[in-house]
Amino acid sequence: MPKSFSGELVSWGLLPLIQGPPHFCPHTHIRSEALRLLPSNLQGPSAQADWQGALGCDYKLGPGFEPGANPSSFRLDPATASGFPPIPIQPIGFEDAKVLLCNLQGPSAQADWQGALGCDYKLGPGFEPGGMFAGSWGAEEFGLIGSTEFTEEFFCKLQERAVAYINVDISVFANATLRAQGTPPVQSVIFSAAKQIPAPGPGSLSIYDNWIRYFNRSSPVYGLVPSVGSLGAGSDYAPFIHFLGISSMDIAYTYDRSKTSARIYPTYHTAFDTFGYVDTFVDPGFSSHQAVARTAGNVLLRLSDSLFLPLNVSDYSETLRSFLQAAQLYLGPLLERHSISLDTKAP
Repeated sequence: MPKSFSGELVSWGLLPLIQGPPHFCPHTHIRSEALRLLPSNLQGPSAQADWQGALGCDYKLGPGFEPGANPSSFRLDPATASGFPPIPIQPIGFEDAKVLLCNLQGPSAQADWQGALGCDYKLGPGFEPGGMFAGSWGAEEFGLIGSTEFTEEFFCKLQERAVAYINVDISVFANATLRAQGTPPVQSVIFSAAKQIPAPGPGSLSIYDNWIRYFNRSSPVYGLVPSVGSLGAGSDYAPFIHFLGISSMDIAYTYDRSKTSARIYPTYHTAFDTFGYVDTFVDPGFSSHQAVARTAGNVLLRLSDSLFLPLNVSDYSETLRSFLQAAQLYLGPLLERHSISLDTKAP
C-alpha cells in the first residue's frame, strides 16, 4: 500500500469523511493466499504506476469490489489465528514493507502467513543487524577516482540503503589525541563510541576524555564537548557526502596543536614513509592505530546494530546557527554596503 493520510483518501473519495483529529487509515488483516486477488478485485481506476506492486496484477483504487467478489474471503480473523503477534498496524509503502518484513529476527512465520516479497517472513522480536561494506579505494591521489566510480556505479543502492560512511585515510598523523570530522548527525555516535575506548598510553582516560583536553568547544546544547570539524573534499568521503548526501565522518589520531602547527607528518608522500619509520617515530607499537580502529569499529557496531539509528539530525540546527553567525561576523559590513540583509525575520 502507498503511504497516505486519511485526509487525502477522503479527498479522493476512497474513505468516508472522518470527523475530528486525523486518524490512521482503517486496516484489516489479509490472508496471505488472498494477497494476489484483493488488489485486482477492487473496483475503480487503476493505481498510478509507482503504486503498482509485485503481485503480478493490476492494483486498483476502489472503492468497493467487483461484482461476484466476496470481501470476507480476503480477511484473516486475528481471534482465531494461532500465535497472531500484537503488531500495531500503520499503512506504509511497498519498499518500506520489504525492509521491515525481510529483516525481522526470530522464528519463521507459518506457511499461510508467508507473502510475496521473496523473503522468509519472521515473527520477531527485533531486527537483523544492518549490513556493512568495507572498501579500499584506488587512485585517491589522482582525483578520488576509485571512490567516485563506486558511488556512480552503485548510486541507487547507496542512496536508498546507506545510512553513514566512515572514512579512515591517514589513520595516524601523530599520537596525541583523536581528531574527528563529520556531518552534524554523526557527532553524537562518535562521542558515544569514544567514551568506551581507553586512550593509548599511561593513565585511565577514555579517548573521549583525552580528546576533550586537546580540542573542545562550548556547545549551547551540550556544554563542553570535543570539537568535530567539518568535511571538505580532500579524501574519499567527498563523493559520499557531496554526491549522495550520506552522513559521513573521518577519524584519525593527530598532533598536540599547542606544540606544532604541522599539517601532516614530514615523510608523507616520500620514499621514507615506511613501516619502520611509523613504528619508530610516529606511533611506536601502533597503539594509536589500534585506538582509531577500535573507535571506528565501535561506531560501525552502533550504526549497524542499534534498534534506532544513532544519528542526531537536530545537531544540524547548532551547526547552521554557527555558520550564520560566522557569515554575519565576517561578511556583515560587505553585505550592508550592497543592501543585503541576513535578517530572518519577516519585514
